[in-house]
Amino acid sequence: MISVIIATYGDEWIANHQSEIQWALRSASEQSFKAVEVIRIHRDTLHEARNSGAKQAKGHRLVFLDGDDWLEPNFCRKIVESEDVLQPLTKYSEGPNTGIATMPSYLEPRDDLLDGNHLIVGCPVKREMFLDVGGFDDWPVYEDWALWLKMRKAGATFGRTTGIYNVRYSFMGRNQDYRGPHIYNEIRRAYA
Repeated sequence: MISVIIATYGDEWIANHQSEIQWALRSASEQSFKAVEVIRIHRDTLHEARNSGAKQAKGHRLVFLDGDDWLEPNFCRKIVESEDVLQPLTKYSEGPNTGIATMPSYLEPRDDLLDGNHLIVGCPVKREMFLDVGGFDDWPVYEDWALWLKMRKAGATFGRTTGIYNVRYSFMGRNQDYRGPHIYNEIRRAYA
């Protein structure tokens, strides 16, 4: 079984993104691979929501889906065989049904994750390893990168899948946070 965890936080965000959340839920529940558990969870912080969802999950593999992103129908089928942390093909767009063309981003997993965060939060991970390393830490941005660094230290291997994870790109996203460069350096020091 694969557990898709759609974690959200903050009441204002929820109020303004109901249609995107419904699209994310539909994309997770309508996978061509049928052994998919969909967990929708809301907490005060994003890392709390994701970690709580992982603790509830019954699947061997976890996929964290942001509430305004969506999965292609064969996403889960593509990840079932591998034991690696898998980098999906990523499509960036303004959102579902906007008529705006999307362009795949082919980001190769690199050997040295300290070069920067080239993996997206939707990388499928083994539930047991995720829980063993303590899940997501409380960072205002780049918490996914901190997770990948912890998993690497714990022996995770990184591969690639042809499953497609769609990202609703926003110039106002959390990774545009003015504290980003400072936090980037803190994470690099903390997990090196």
